[in-house]
Amino acid sequence: MKFLLKKKNLVLISLAAVTVLFISLLLTFLISDGNKAATNGVFRSADVMKTIGRVEKIILTGSSSKYSGSAGCADFRYLVVGEAGMEIVNVRVEKTDGSGRTWRVLELTEGLGADFNRSCWSRTGGDGA
Repeated sequence: MKFLLKKKNLVLISLAAVTVLFISLLLTFLISDGNKAATNGVFRSADVMKTIGRVEKIILTGSSSKYSGSAGCADFRYLVVGEAGMEIVNVRVEKTDGSGRTWRVLELTEGLGADFNRSCWSRTGGDGA
């Protein structure tokens, strides 16, 4: 127990955790078709352009996903930098076909604490209940 409490070990453990987090986000960013659909949705969003101007950079800051057979649903959180400022943008995408390649944007919300109104795999809005 004393081994873990040493300052040097805590720093090393923290660095390892940050490195694993960074690598997982980078892999999500590079290989996820859902991420590509979500970033394209951010670039095309008129609401985002109204708020911060033309989008210059999109930085992935978090993601989560769930799968049910061939269907998938993913939420992505981005820090979006535009000409006139920056904003946190949350995007929910889903894949419902069997091909595994077609993702569509379900909802895009702005703000750090923003919640989604549409649940995954529902044809109506709300919580899907």
